[in-house]
Parts: sequence; C-alpha cells; structure tokens
Amino acid sequence: MVILSSFLHGLRQFGWTDWAFANKTVGWFVLVAYASTGALIVSRAKRDGLELLLRTYAATALSIVALSIVLLIFSRSGLHFAKSLVNLPLDGFSANRNAFAFQLLLAVCAVCAGRWQKSELWLGFIFAGLMFAGSRAALLGVIVVIALALYVRAMPLRKILAAVFLATALFLVIDYGPDLFAYLYSIVLGQKFITVGEITQVVVSPADDLRVQSLLGGWKMFASHPIIGAGLGAFMNQQLRAGNALIIHSTPLWILAEMGLIGFVIFATPVVRIFLIEMTNIRNRDLAGNLLILIIAAFGVVSNAHEMLYQRAFWLLLGAALACTQSSTSSSSNRIQL
Repeated sequence: MVILSSFLHGLRQFGWTDWAFANKTVGWFVLVAYASTGALIVSRAKRDGLELLLRTYAATALSIVALSIVLLIFSRSGLHFAKSLVNLPLDGFSANRNAFAFQLLLAVCAVCAGRWQKSELWLGFIFAGLMFAGSRAALLGVIVVIALALYVRAMPLRKILAAVFLATALFLVIDYGPDLFAYLYSIVLGQKFITVGEITQVVVSPADDLRVQSLLGGWKMFASHPIIGAGLGAFMNQQLRAGNALIIHSTPLWILAEMGLIGFVIFATPVVRIFLIEMTNIRNRDLAGNLLILIIAAFGVVSNAHEMLYQRAFWLLLGAALACTQSSTSSSSNRIQL
C-alpha cells in the first residue's frame, strides 16, 4: 500500500515517469514474487528446502568467484582472450560491483547460518571475491556479519581465521601467480622473462562526488516533504529534468525522501521487529533464525551507502527464512496442543 500510494502521490504531483512505474511499482511485486518463491520452497520441502536453497545460492556465488579468479590469473598472465571476460573490480554477472558484493555478502550469511562442514573453504573463496569486488560498504558489512555470527555462535572463530587466511592466499596467488606463470612460459619457449607488474588497485573511490550529491539532494527533498514524502520517482524525475540519471545512494534516505516518515516507519518496523525477536530467541534459534539475523544486518549496513531494497536475492532468502521460522512455530504449537 505504501508503494502504490506513493506512486499515485507522485503521479498527482509531477506526472508519469517510467522509472517510478516499471522499476519501483511493478518491481515491488517482482520482489514479493521472489519472497513468495523462497517461502514456497520451504512450504513444500520444509527445513531441507531452506538448506538446499542456501547451499545452491552459496555454491553459485563461490563458482562465480572461482571462475573469476582463474580468468584473472589468465588475464594477468598475458592471455588476451581472458581480458575481455573479467575486469577489476569484479562485478560477477551483476554489471555493478556493489550489487555483486552484496550478493556475496548474502552468501557469507548463508554459509555462517548453515554451519556446514568445510565452511572455511566456502568463506575463503567468497571473502576473496569480496576483496576483488572492492565495495567498501560490503567490506564493512562482512565485518558486522562475522561479528554477529560469532556472537550468536553460528560460526567458530577458528573457521573465520582459516577463511581469512585462505582469502589472503588467493589474493597473493592472483598477485604473484602470473609472474610465476610468465617465468615458466619463458623457460619453455626460451624467451626473456618479463614481469607483468603489480595488481591493480581494487578499492577506489568511484564517483563519490555524485554519491554525496545524491545524499544531499535526498536529504533536501525529505526536509521539504517530511511526512508523506515527495512521491515515488520524485528524485529521478528531478534529475532527469536536469539532464542526469542519478538515484539516491541510500535506501533509508530514499524511502524518507519519496515516502516520508510514514513510509519509512511502515517499512522499518517489521524488519526491526524480526531482527529483535530472533536476537532475543536464544534458546530456540536455529538455521532460519540465524539467517534472518545475518541477512538483515548485512542489508542494514550496505543499504546505508547504496540502494539495496530491490536486490532480489535478499527477498528470496528472507521469504524462505520467514517461512521456515513460521513452520517451526506452527509445529511447536501443534506438539503443545497434542
């Protein structure tokens, strides 16, 4: 209702915008479909369905990182075919390194919540992917997620340390491996060895001036429309009229600017409530409870620096975890009644 009313409010205030209708209004129902898909998997397969979903998601993330690492080594070793397939910073198949890093961060949450055997190997590769994606918000997010995982005892410290060691080793392999490869190649062909140089700086500050501009503009819009907001698509409409295509790089600020305090409270209340319930449910916390704690924390950190509300992977995992906790609650109630 918040999305629909905000869209109608914007339609009345400044007219039709494709971005508000297609990206945000219709897009919201796509997110609901992703959450419903996660819930459907759990409703059919119960906890095993959630476990399989998490393993599939984490394995996909790990596979993309592993493929990217191999291509990076080939690319830095002078194999030209690989240079067109991978670049630094890594963006996976997301065409955006921050979105890719957030997806990897959710994979970290899945591995930590799952408590699988050899989880340090899973985490090591995913940590390496996060390093090469270079998203500062995601790197901060992984620190928060790991701290929470240790706090709720979802992952032992020794496995975290082993994963960090593996990620560092992978970084060194990519940094120095091409030199070794080029040296061996020169021996075979009898050519002079030429070093390929140091690895490219990954964590840079891309377009921070635009990011600050969007945050200042979003805050100004919220200050002008604090209660119900300026309407869905108001900021993009304002930017397009000025010849730009800039979004507000902060989910909370975007909601405040376009949906006001009322919309923000409606969005934030259930998420905060879920987080607090699971944090206080120490005795009965399970896979789904730990997953909810970690993915909400990950979203809370990264979404302050980027617009992450419409990242579909988050809703898929959220829907599955909520359905699993609801299923567990219903089963407990039935046992009590019996």
